Amino acid sequence: TLHDRHTARTAAAPLSPPKTAKRVLGAPELIGLSQRLVVFHATATDIETLLPRARREMGGGASNEVVLAVARHNPDSMWGIARRERYLAGDTAAEGYNAFLMLNDEGADQLMSGRLDPKNPPLHLLTRQHEKPAVVYGWGIYAPGALVGGVPLAFEKASTPLYRDAPIVARAATPAGHRLLATIGFNRGAVFRGK
Repeated sequence: TLHDRHTARTAAAPLSPPKTAKRVLGAPELIGLSQRLVVFHATATDIETLLPRARREMGGGASNEVVLAVARHNPDSMWGIARRERYLAGDTAAEGYNAFLMLNDEGADQLMSGRLDPKNPPLHLLTRQHEKPAVVYGWGIYAPGALVGGVPLAFEKASTPLYRDAPIVARAATPAGHRLLATIGFNRGAVFRGK
C-alpha cells in the first residue's frame, strides 16, 4: 500500500472542525481589501487564461469549453475579480474568478441527489440570465492572495433581487476551499426540498 499524505489531508479537512479564519467576512480590513478590487463579467479570454491555473490548484475541474458554454448561457455564472487600480488603468483582465451554476428545479434536484455532473452540467438544467434559479451553486472560486477580498463582491452579485431567494450551496474541492466556505458563512449539510 502507499500512503498519500495529500489524499489523507484532503480527506481529513472536511471531517475536522474548521480552523478559525484569519479574517471574518465583514471585518474592517477585509472590507478595505474589497474596496481595492472590482468584480465584472469574465470574458472568454479571462476564462481561457484562468481556468488552467485554477484546475492545477484544485486538482481538476470543468474544461474551458464547458465553462465558456455556461457563461454564454448565463453571463451571471462567471465573475472576474481584478485589482481596481489595474482595471481602471485599462488592464481589464481578470486575475481571479467566482463561478456559479444557476440551477433550475431539475438541476437543483440532480445536484442534491448527487446526479449532477459539475464538470459538465447540461445547459437545460441552468437558468438564463433573466430567469429565477431554484438554487445557486457555488461552482468554483479561484482568488489567490489578496483577490480573496473580491469573493464577497461576487456573492453580492448572486444576491440581486432575481437571485436573492434562491439558496446558495457549495462543495469544497480543497482544504483551502473548505476554510473559505466556512469563513463566508456556509454550514455543512445542506437540505433542499427534503434532500
